[in-house]
Amino acid sequence: MKLISKVAMSSESDSETAGPSSASTSYGRGTLSSSQKLDEAQALNVFYQNFPVTIDGQSIKKKDRLLIAGRHERYCYDKWRNQQKKMRRNYVIAHFPRKEPTARKVEIYIKRQNWEKNKVKVEDVLRYWQPSSNTDTKKDINAIMKLVKSQKWKGLYISSDPVKGRKVMTTQKFAKGEVVCDYHGLPLSGKQGKELLAATDEDEMGYLYFYKDVSGKTCCIDAKTVPCPCHPEKDTIGRRINHSRKRSNIKGQLQQLEEDGNVWNVILFIEITNN
Repeated sequence: MKLISKVAMSSESDSETAGPSSASTSYGRGTLSSSQKLDEAQALNVFYQNFPVTIDGQSIKKKDRLLIAGRHERYCYDKWRNQQKKMRRNYVIAHFPRKEPTARKVEIYIKRQNWEKNKVKVEDVLRYWQPSSNTDTKKDINAIMKLVKSQKWKGLYISSDPVKGRKVMTTQKFAKGEVVCDYHGLPLSGKQGKELLAATDEDEMGYLYFYKDVSGKTCCIDAKTVPCPCHPEKDTIGRRINHSRKRSNIKGQLQQLEEDGNVWNVILFIEITNN
């Protein structure tokens, strides 16, 4: 069984037609009778061959579905619609790679696609959204590198508290998955960090950040030593963030930055809640 030919758009009405852009299809004799002999899996395979699933694919007329899938028409079309909806959902999600979008932003983007039928639901996009693992484009890395060097992180400032001392305050909300700032200080080996930790008073131990690099080797960032050589007149933001194990809203993430052939490790604080 095979599709014989496709003809131009038809003006015939159909309750499942997506509009004037839907195409009517002509098939050879015996197509319907042949489709009746197929099981579901075979019918679905032939259905996909004749009606490939695409993001902008239009609804398929029932008479065309019947000619290809016969008694399995509803099963095949439901599978086709589900595949297209999933494809459209992932397409929308890909438009928001780093920051979790608001429902309003998702709604606006979906409307811009002009999908008349089989539309993606806003709540489905928000349910399945995750920061892309491929968001560290050259542009992103360059922007992060500039902020690490300048320590001019947006939406943050250091204030004085009579009880907690100097602490970080925010002037904006950070979306889930967004970079808040880095943990800035002197890079040390794990051994150097442990030696410094042993000689450090208990109330200052929180300024030493231990982590494992990409090879699994223990390393340390010393934010206890102030000022750091690269910012002699600055109190860097990250070292002043108060860490909470019970109600943490950020997490440290290792990022390797490269410039002029040199690679170094940076710990970025990533928002993990919708504050």
